[in-house]
Amino acid sequence: MNGRGNSNESRIIPGKVPGRFPGFLPGSGGVRAVLSRIPYMLFMALLLLAGFPGLNLHAQDGAEPSQRTFNFPRLESLNNQDPIFRQISDDIQSFYRWQAGNDARPQLSIYEYVVQEGDSMFSLAARLNIPQASIATLNRLDNPRLPLPGTPVLIPNIPGMFIPENPESDFQRMLSSRIKDDGSFELSEQFTLPPRAPGKDPSSWRFVLNGDFTGVERRAFLQVLFRDPLPGSYISSGYGLRTSPFTGRNQFHFGIDLVAPMGTSVVSAMEGRVLDVGEDRVYGKYISIEHPSGYQTMYAHLGNIFVGIGDTLKAGDTIASVGNSGLSTGAHLHFEIMYLGKNRDPQEYIRR
Repeated sequence: MNGRGNSNESRIIPGKVPGRFPGFLPGSGGVRAVLSRIPYMLFMALLLLAGFPGLNLHAQDGAEPSQRTFNFPRLESLNNQDPIFRQISDDIQSFYRWQAGNDARPQLSIYEYVVQEGDSMFSLAARLNIPQASIATLNRLDNPRLPLPGTPVLIPNIPGMFIPENPESDFQRMLSSRIKDDGSFELSEQFTLPPRAPGKDPSSWRFVLNGDFTGVERRAFLQVLFRDPLPGSYISSGYGLRTSPFTGRNQFHFGIDLVAPMGTSVVSAMEGRVLDVGEDRVYGKYISIEHPSGYQTMYAHLGNIFVGIGDTLKAGDTIASVGNSGLSTGAHLHFEIMYLGKNRDPQEYIRR
């Protein structure tokens, strides 16, 4: 943080729009600037008098969790004709001035926007001048694909990340682990978000002021976290239940089999450190690599191995060659991805 203010000061004020009105900021052009904003100021004043619903994310006390209602002010369009858009823009600019020591920090508020045809995560973030991470984490999106047109999404008025106290996906667990592992997130506000489906309970989240994705988190979000360990190969057997070619019985296959000619180079799918190198009756010659953020990969049925335990690798470094060692039906690479010790389907992580 930059030392101006404490992140614990962030509070969501119910019943009004936080942030100061444009035209009253120092150096805003004096009387002419104020007069030019009278229609906007009058509109906002009426909203204040009426009471703006939904800015308090701590839902109604006493209500059953699944019956609580969450109403957010509606952002109708992404242009300056919309007073809500102007308010969000003013808050975001005030936030960046606060970072430079020239303004007060706006309080966190949440708005609703209905996805339009042609909208994308990139265009929405660029138009609002906030990181993609702010929109993605507030809406519990693990990838950059917005919901279908006509679907409402939530928009914050200041940059930051929204971290679930009970993560449900690998991506959310990755973000939450930064809080627990290294304390790099400075938490500012605990609040409740509406359920993702009718009848479900709301969920507790933390707001991380000015938080953004790390390089690894951004690649995971963009779904380019892992490289293809064997470019030019084809998949002969996928992840999941299959009939064993050796026993004829159904067995779970914890990785994918990639077929390529004997001796083809096998590369590290992600930067990391060699955790183990060895030979197994089933897996044959294998390499296990530890990666950032709790990921691990395993490469089996190898031919020649070119790395040793403790070696540091970059994504794309050659580590071995395709072989036929162990219990194998022919030259191929058996490839596994694990997250926090649990196997994942590599096809969900690798673009081929």
